[in-house]
Amino acid sequence: MQALDGIRVLDLSQFLAGPGVSAYLADHGADVIKIEPPGAGDAVRNQSAEPFFRGNSLEFVTQNRNKRSITLDIRQPEGQQVLNTLVARADVLVHNLREAAAVRLGAGYEQLAAVNPRLVVAVVSAYGDKGPYAGKGGYDRILQGMAGVMGRRLADGEPVTAGVFAADSATAMLMAFGVMTALWAREKTGRGQKVEAALLHTWLALQGAQVARAENGPRPADERSPRTPGVFKCGDGAYINIVALNNRQLSNLARLVDMEQATAGDALKDPVDAVRVRGEVYAAVGQALLAGTSTEWLARLLDADVPAGPILDRSQLFDAPQIRENAMQVTLDHAVLGPVTVTDTPLRLSETPGAIRSLGPRLGEHTDEVLREYGYTAERIAGLRERKLL
Repeated sequence: MQALDGIRVLDLSQFLAGPGVSAYLADHGADVIKIEPPGAGDAVRNQSAEPFFRGNSLEFVTQNRNKRSITLDIRQPEGQQVLNTLVARADVLVHNLREAAAVRLGAGYEQLAAVNPRLVVAVVSAYGDKGPYAGKGGYDRILQGMAGVMGRRLADGEPVTAGVFAADSATAMLMAFGVMTALWAREKTGRGQKVEAALLHTWLALQGAQVARAENGPRPADERSPRTPGVFKCGDGAYINIVALNNRQLSNLARLVDMEQATAGDALKDPVDAVRVRGEVYAAVGQALLAGTSTEWLARLLDADVPAGPILDRSQLFDAPQIRENAMQVTLDHAVLGPVTVTDTPLRLSETPGAIRSLGPRLGEHTDEVLREYGYTAERIAGLRERKLL
């Protein structure tokens, strides 16, 4: 048994954030039907330039795990009728269409709610539904710039990206929570509702207090040519992270490099003084770590209760003991790609665990199967296909 057994989700979304929403629901048992345009399918299927991946990019097979794929042309009225047949028995519909396009395709919230008042409609957008950018297309990198994430700059003033498309992933997680909140509300009201999340809003939320402003406080510091504090190179050439955030940890770190006197007495009582002392201790740490290997220093730091960890390349992740022993990777066979190792679903439930059971399906792989479940005969399905609706 899985927590979301019996929940049916229709996924009209493409690219990363929208499909990620239904992927998390599918991990925990929801029956997710991915509805794709005939012929091309989700645009991210062909994101890779490698011919071997055509139609099966790693972005697609990971973000569309545990789903069934059908093709359906909802640009045509008859295709919208088929969509309404599916909507009538669904619990959730996910899309990242612009509002005008959604209405034109019969997927506006009011249109869907008229077919099924219990439906939860999850809408992912780039900018939200108001303001000068509302209704415009946008990707994670653009939102990083608008949200202040790229305020960090190189010495020549060029903005620096976050390095990962965090808002795509975090919006998917946030929206999955929003869907579950709306389903719980439906248990009490009997009605579904529209749930909205925007990548721009997610990037703002991810930064937390960094984007808060006290009107009487100092202006933000210049982040030009930033050097990340706490990143150290060891004698073996490997880099590690050290974050001595509170005074106890800083004192423990100082002791390791024979700087106990710097943190003694009231040296850390004033926050401004503590920042200065941390800089002095970190400078000494930088020199000391060059005299030993990363393995040796990490052992000493962790034994002293100083938070620290290795800085790994992505190619090293699945061999790292901490990740491997927590079973955060799973290898599954794909019909085209063969064995593929991916990150396992991160949420752990003790009684109804989630699982990644399959990678993203082939385009239209389950069209006939799904339509038969809704009472379509083989002849009727063949007719839809002849009219190029599937």
